[in-house]
Amino acid sequence: PATRLRTHGHPEIIFLDNQLERQSSLVHTLLHHMEKQLQTDDDKTSDSLHTMKYAIDTVKGRLEESWEDLRDLQKSTAKTNTIVERRLIAHDEKLDKVDAKLESYKEQLAGVHSWQRSEE
Repeated sequence: PATRLRTHGHPEIIFLDNQLERQSSLVHTLLHHMEKQLQTDDDKTSDSLHTMKYAIDTVKGRLEESWEDLRDLQKSTAKTNTIVERRLIAHDEKLDKVDAKLESYKEQLAGVHSWQRSEE
């Protein structure tokens, strides 16, 4: 009824006006669906970003733990190396003493051999 007043009863104008109202309604419906789809996409993207952030945080945590393990291993290896070096030095000192005794025995043996030759 309101349309007929605006169009002064011309059927062509009434038809066009009705078509425009239908198209306008369709456009509004499509826009509403598009907004809902965009919101859904945004939610999915947000969820994906949260999932990725969680995964990155998890990997970061594991890397930090591994780094700490490596640092502990490095400290332990350094201690072990120090112990091994001390033992090697002690063994070298013992070997030096043994070598000195061997030289002493060789000299004594050489003295005994020269004494025996002089006796003959």
